[in-house]
Amino acid sequence: MLTSAEFFRTPGKREGVDFDPFNRRKQTLCQTRDRYTYRVPVCTETICRDGCSECKVRNMTNRLQLGVIVAFLSLIAPGLSFAQIHDRERVFKILCIGDQSSGFDWVNKTWVPTRFKPERYLIEKMNIDDKTTPFCAAGIGRNKPLWTDSYGLVDGCYNVHVFGRVSYPRLAQVCLEEWKKLDGKWSLRSISCRDQEYIHLKPDGAFTQTNWNETLDDDAAQKDSLSLTVGRCNVM
Repeated sequence: MLTSAEFFRTPGKREGVDFDPFNRRKQTLCQTRDRYTYRVPVCTETICRDGCSECKVRNMTNRLQLGVIVAFLSLIAPGLSFAQIHDRERVFKILCIGDQSSGFDWVNKTWVPTRFKPERYLIEKMNIDDKTTPFCAAGIGRNKPLWTDSYGLVDGCYNVHVFGRVSYPRLAQVCLEEWKKLDGKWSLRSISCRDQEYIHLKPDGAFTQTNWNETLDDDAAQKDSLSLTVGRCNVM
């Protein structure tokens, strides 16, 4: 069963009918999306068959868009050291670009190895407010902060979503921040979010993102895909 967050976040097909609670613009894909996820297998001759020309055009467009983002990041790269996070109260955005993504699809009641198209994620730190970020307001105090002279673990409020798709700040989640003190200055070393999106990242380094399926029924006709994505992040 979908959680409320997944219901509002995830477009797909139900009962064979296009379903979109917010009437978002449909994207033409060369293969039907998973029923409960928006992961799309990589375009290959085997997958796309007759529709591969369309799929190649779409993938070329995605590469061009990714190229523009990479070019922009390369221009600001000399100043990235100034973008490191030193203030716990600062709100910021981090762009994470997937390099590789692989996992399994549930096909004919068995797991089949699959390569996926890597996603791009936008991670936004949010201010905590009962109205704009209710889930964070309700859960931010559940984990007691841990601080030593040079190390700290503390909760933060983050909105994690796929770059270029509609964002819903009200679904922002509580994530764990790891802080370290070097040369007398505190720096944010990593962020771990395990609620709506399982993602672990360094603000200016590597990231991993996983999609898990908790259904263990061997007779299930439909299961969400299992996937692992790796890539790099930069503070915007």
